[in-house]
Amino acid sequence: MKKHRFALSMLSMAALLSLLSGCGGGGSMSDGLTPLAMSPSEIKEVTADKTCPATAGAVVYMAGGTLPLTLRNPAPDRIALSTTYVTRFDQGVSIDFKGGCLDNLPVTVIDSAGLSAFISVSYVAQGS
Repeated sequence: MKKHRFALSMLSMAALLSLLSGCGGGGSMSDGLTPLAMSPSEIKEVTADKTCPATAGAVVYMAGGTLPLTLRNPAPDRIALSTTYVTRFDQGVSIDFKGGCLDNLPVTVIDSAGLSAFISVSYVAQGS
């Protein structure tokens, strides 16, 4: 299942990069002109266990904005980020769940020019 999510993330990132590079010009992804984007921009895990036990989440890739990028974890007791500092667009960030349900937690991504975007993170019990 984790391999499937990784492959899906890579396909989504390839589509995102293709879309962004197809808008003309010849600028680079970190020229400050390409909007900051994440793939996926939303992570939602559903579990049958109402306690939402610890589990692997997903890998997120960023594109656009101005490198380096900083990620802010609003709930370090609930989710773990593999890094909070991204220096390359091919550098994925794993977001894993430490346990406990949560809904629409915003992980903030800020580029070096101060522009920001969010990754919405949810981990919910089935039926809620």
